[in-house]
Amino acid sequence: MTTDSLTPRPSFDEAVHTADMSGAVMAASSGDFIAGLLAYGQLASVGSPRALVAGLLPEMDPERRQEVVDRLLAIGFHAGRLSVRPQFHGEDLAQVQGLLARAGFQAMAGQVGRSLRTVAPTKPRGQQVDGESGCEG
Repeated sequence: MTTDSLTPRPSFDEAVHTADMSGAVMAASSGDFIAGLLAYGQLASVGSPRALVAGLLPEMDPERRQEVVDRLLAIGFHAGRLSVRPQFHGEDLAQVQGLLARAGFQAMAGQVGRSLRTVAPTKPRGQQVDGESGCEG
């Protein structure tokens, strides 16, 4: 299909843009939900975190494997604690994002940044969100 200069270009439609972004966010969130179900299925299929690690790392020394299991449990604990009230941890997330980025862990910094934007979204200065009166008080 070709277009010519006489074909009007679509103008920016804020409602379409908002719906588009909402749909994209829902799709990403659904992907995260499905990833959680897959993680559940991995664990449910073997019965315990120890067996999961042993199955994924069969060649690893059992003592080292236990260290990995202990680390994974600590990671899960911290993530679970944060997930209860993530909006209270914006500063922590921002600090960790910066530490990871400065250390060269760009992918992980991006993931933390995504979580930070989800729990502590920013808006351009002066822009009101639905329901805001624009008055401080």
